[in-house]
Amino acid sequence: MDRYLRIASGEDTRDVLALAREGLRAKLRSAIRRAEEGPARITVTGAHVKREGRLVPVNITALPVEGDNEELFLGSFDDDPTPELGAVRSVETAADASRGVQLEQELEATREESQSAIRELEFANEEQKAINEEAMSVNEDFQSTNEELETSKEELQSLNEELTALNCQLQETVEQQRGTSNDLQNILNSTDVATLFLDAKLNIRFFTPAAKSLFNIIASDVGRPLADLTRRFEDADLLSDAQAVLSSRAPVRREVKAHDGAWFIRGMLPFQSDDSGIEGVVITFAGISEMKATEREIEAARAYLDSMHHRHHSPTSGRSGRATARHFRLELIPSHIFGQTRGARWTTPSGCSRSS
Repeated sequence: MDRYLRIASGEDTRDVLALAREGLRAKLRSAIRRAEEGPARITVTGAHVKREGRLVPVNITALPVEGDNEELFLGSFDDDPTPELGAVRSVETAADASRGVQLEQELEATREESQSAIRELEFANEEQKAINEEAMSVNEDFQSTNEELETSKEELQSLNEELTALNCQLQETVEQQRGTSNDLQNILNSTDVATLFLDAKLNIRFFTPAAKSLFNIIASDVGRPLADLTRRFEDADLLSDAQAVLSSRAPVRREVKAHDGAWFIRGMLPFQSDDSGIEGVVITFAGISEMKATEREIEAARAYLDSMHHRHHSPTSGRSGRATARHFRLELIPSHIFGQTRGARWTTPSGCSRSS
């Protein structure tokens, strides 16, 4: 094999064309190319290799063989049995005939190589053309995708600006709502009126601190039913009145008495939404203990006046008693003048007054 192939110096290679000796490379390439065109045995003649100062004719054969998922060729080299050409340095007149044959063979080999190179070039041009068309198609796709991305970027930028504006508006609204909520919270906390806010299922939504004096309630009770709360006052109609307010939308007021003796006006109003719907019930407890004390004092004064009137109209009373009895008058001193009800006083005809 060393007569036809030689190991080149440098890096190892598996390229058989690079390993072929001078004079065999062109014919070997031609044999392989022709074998690729059809699954038949191809023999190429006219190759020459220099050996011991002489040109030796060589026949090259290429045969396609089946491989594992790849195309393989079996190549063989054998010396042409025709007589060898004369020595390279022989007299020119003795080698003219051989030189003409050699030139013709080289010309034929060159022609075949040219045709093979042309076919390879055409094939490469077709592949390059297909690659260029595919690249142009991919480039158009990329350009279209880029335009879509630019459009999407502009849309996202516009949407981002709108979201930023909406976020600013929402932030302002939240701040306003927070301020309103704080104001309402302070108002509810500053009032002494115990207030409960219930939803449509009579569950606790909110309560003022004053409600803790009438209910055993804490912050974690929000969401619990009103019926679960322990009350510190007597009110058998609390739940039934709440249901009645939900169904009739009519307010209900009752007087209730706490366990410590304090009196309250218990008012119930429907909790209305912006669309005039009913979302629950509002229960308020306004203290009326002073008013109740005033009523008791008025009743006591009336009883005292009745007793005085009866005394002056009795048979044992003199004429002066009967004459002056109709001049007695009861005067109630309002509680807002003295801070509390002081009772009653009456005035006699002489202008003297007495307190009860």
